[in-house]
Amino acid sequence: MESKVLHVGDFRFSFYDESLYSAFGKYSNINVNKFEWSPYFSNYQYKNVWDKIRFTLANRYKFGSIIRQLNQDLIDEVERGDYDIVFLWRAVHLYPSTIQRIKKHAVVIGYNNDQTFSDHHPWWLFRLLKQSIPYYDHFFVYRPSDIAAIERLGTDASVFMPTFDVERIFPIASREPVFDVAFVGHYEDDGRDELLLKMVESGFKVMLKGQRWSESQHYAALKSALGEIVPAYDDYNEALNSAKVCLSFLSKLNGDTYTRRTLEIPATQTAMLAEYTQDQAHMFAPDREAMYFSSHAEALEKLTFLVNHSQEREAIALAGYAKVMSGPYQLSDRVHEILNVAGKYSC
Repeated sequence: MESKVLHVGDFRFSFYDESLYSAFGKYSNINVNKFEWSPYFSNYQYKNVWDKIRFTLANRYKFGSIIRQLNQDLIDEVERGDYDIVFLWRAVHLYPSTIQRIKKHAVVIGYNNDQTFSDHHPWWLFRLLKQSIPYYDHFFVYRPSDIAAIERLGTDASVFMPTFDVERIFPIASREPVFDVAFVGHYEDDGRDELLLKMVESGFKVMLKGQRWSESQHYAALKSALGEIVPAYDDYNEALNSAKVCLSFLSKLNGDTYTRRTLEIPATQTAMLAEYTQDQAHMFAPDREAMYFSSHAEALEKLTFLVNHSQEREAIALAGYAKVMSGPYQLSDRVHEILNVAGKYSC
């Protein structure tokens, strides 16, 4: 039986909603259409200062004619589209009344790939989303800690298992690692900069890419040793493949117990050295499928071991790769999960 799905999102980044949309399209029993809101904000490409101010204010604070038009257009699409499922990815621009309207025509499932109720977010970011959650049929969360907050609002919730895209993240054949250790990710004031500097000072060849590193107190020293620190976009997979070992730090601001790099590093057949959490250790067995640390000293000790013991390092990398490829971590698994959940609410 065919399911007709409307996938709603921003669709700017291939590794978020666009990847899932492509995964929907690979199934002959799914007829999927896309509703994207980035065009309502000029695709974030502004002709002049006035446009930049107008679109930025509307996008940030979710008010005015642009937001009203976006909501009405979505309602019109759902009402004429005869959809079975409307899947909303981080639907921060939608009014509660919009969710109520479209729920009359289809099962409405939401997902936010961030911590909706974190006090660290500005008040305006998830204002409408939090008001709308009571009207969803089901809401997927990125972190288990969000489930209770969603369910207090009267909506069923479950964890949307972290996922990687096998077409974007994969081992590069015949690679020759240039670096001993790499970290690809943002700066956060949790000591990660200090540890990376210690690795540099210990003689390891370090690669660092990511955002906001200029905020680090050790930025000048890191930049002097490593060169300009820039984000990884199209070269993200190449960056993960470029080192013998890849680091996985966890956001303390978001209360992370895993991150997408938890999957992406093993998916490149690279040994992962990560901050220890029970969730990550459950995904990848310690010292067999990944290595973990709980202090800077332990991280340096385990990195030294991995760099100097190629046979053991490769065994961990291969075991981690086998686990991630056989586990429920691919986009096809999320498609099945969405369909299974929607089936519980269908008439």
